[in-house]
Parts: sequence; structure tokens; C-alpha cells
Amino acid sequence: MKSLGSIFGAESAVNSSIEDLPGVEIDDRSIIRPSPVTAPFGIRAGEGWIAWLFFIYFFILACSQYAVKSVRQAAFIDSWGAEQLPWVYLALALVSLPVLVLYTKIVGRYKLHRTIIVFCVLHGLTMAAFSKIFTLPGRWVPILFYVCVCEAHVDGKCVLPRLRSRSAKR
Repeated sequence: MKSLGSIFGAESAVNSSIEDLPGVEIDDRSIIRPSPVTAPFGIRAGEGWIAWLFFIYFFILACSQYAVKSVRQAAFIDSWGAEQLPWVYLALALVSLPVLVLYTKIVGRYKLHRTIIVFCVLHGLTMAAFSKIFTLPGRWVPILFYVCVCEAHVDGKCVLPRLRSRSAKR
């Protein structure tokens, strides 16, 4: 029979909490072994499902960003031309500050998981609305699409540092 100190290390909190209990005997079958998939990333037992959710969230965010980025650029350049890109960058900068200030206040006030869900649904509804908006005549549609898509992905990326800082507390 192995001691928990030889498996987890001498400083392990498991040593003091389990081995000190009277009548508790630890053998090789009762040890939770780290998965070879999660161990290199420092994911502890019980944290696998949340790690997979974060991975899926980031993967979907990255895939949608790369897919929509080309549509965004093509729609704007087709409608306005590449020489007008600096103006849309300026519009994006002017819109970003108040949007990010509002977003930061919302994230600080409400629970993070609910905020993520609400903003994901909001961005999905925005993309669905643009499928109808693109049928409208007018050169303003590509500008609105450009700015909305950029803001949606900036908001999504702002969540990731907060998630990392919260999970670091464990």
C-alpha cells in the first residue's frame, strides 16, 4: 500500500485531510489518478467539465471570428472600397469605448455565467437580424455590420481574462 505522501507529494492537502481520519485506509484503487489528457494542463479532478466548456467556448468564438471577419471585410470593401477603411476604424474606436465601459459595468454587476449566456444569445440574435438587414438597400449596412461584429468579438474576448483570474483562486 502506498502512502498519499508518495503519490501526491509531502505538501499535499490530501495527506492532512484523509490520512488523519481514524479507520481510513488508502490503497491504490481509492486514489483518483489524473487523466493523461488533463494532467499537463494542471486541471484537477472535478475540473474537467468546466475546462471543456471553456475550450468549446473559445473554439466557437475563434471559429466564428475567423469566418465572420472575411465576410465583414468583403462586405465593407465591396460597398465602400478599401480607401475608406480608416474611417470605419475610427467609427469602431469611437463606438468601442462606451460599449466596453457599459459591458464592464454589466459584467461587474451580474453573475459571470449568466452574463456570458445573455451576451452569446444577444450576439446570435444580432447575426440573425443581419441576415434580414442585409436585404435592405443602403450603404450603411456594411458599416453597421463591421462595427457590430467587431464589438461582439471584443466583448467575447473580454470575458476570458476574467475567467482565468477567477479560476486562479480555486
